[in-house]
Amino acid sequence: MPNIIHDSYTFFYTHVGIPLFYWYFCSSVWIVVFLTINRFIAVFFPLRSKRLNNLTKTYIIIVVVFFLSLALNIPRFYNYQMLHISNSSVHEMFNQTQTKSLHSYEFGVHCMFLLSSPFLIISFLNSSVIYKLCQKKGERERAKKMLLSQEKKMTLILLTISISFLIFLMWQCASQCFWIIELKSHDLNSNKTYDLFHHFGILGIVINSSNNFILYCVSGVEFRREFYALFKRRFKNIDKNRANKNAINIFRQKLNKSDEILSKS
Repeated sequence: MPNIIHDSYTFFYTHVGIPLFYWYFCSSVWIVVFLTINRFIAVFFPLRSKRLNNLTKTYIIIVVVFFLSLALNIPRFYNYQMLHISNSSVHEMFNQTQTKSLHSYEFGVHCMFLLSSPFLIISFLNSSVIYKLCQKKGERERAKKMLLSQEKKMTLILLTISISFLIFLMWQCASQCFWIIELKSHDLNSNKTYDLFHHFGILGIVINSSNNFILYCVSGVEFRREFYALFKRRFKNIDKNRANKNAINIFRQKLNKSDEILSKS
């Protein structure tokens, strides 16, 4: 029984767990990037914001991000393989990232494109948004107070999400750098620095993802309204279906009663 559990977990970790983790991680990173771009457009190009940031384009971007993230993380399915030791009948995980091609993938695609690029993009865009808001402070004070308050609150929420994302992403970037350094030194098993940063990086991703829902749906009025409207539409559809079914049942009952009366007469 312990061997079955161990083998099942090893298979899940090598062929399912690791690829799914990096797929969802990459998708969430670039969704935050496009969210920051969305707010950047709203602040710098308010007249074009409705045309550039519509719902259809948002759906297309989300789908494209998920598919590209899956395509870029296909090598993750080959990071590990099952190694069977016949003497002790134990399955071990064999790391294949020490090969030259996968080492280039780790550095070029994952470290530079999937981690460093989002970090730099979000940092630059947020700095630009903060500078623009401070620059137009005098103009915005003459605007309507309620609109100003809502816009400031939404901007503050998005900046908080982006900054917390950058803080938690730094752990993953650091772990990736230590991973590459240890691969070059061929001392991956003896050095525990990567494990420390990697575990903190995974924990940071979980904490950041959990905080996003709280910051979006609890703090932001607009996000909370959209969240409520989404489920309200679904509940309305359910209520309509139930009402239609009840009406059909009532009609059938009346029809059956009329048939009974006609048959008796």
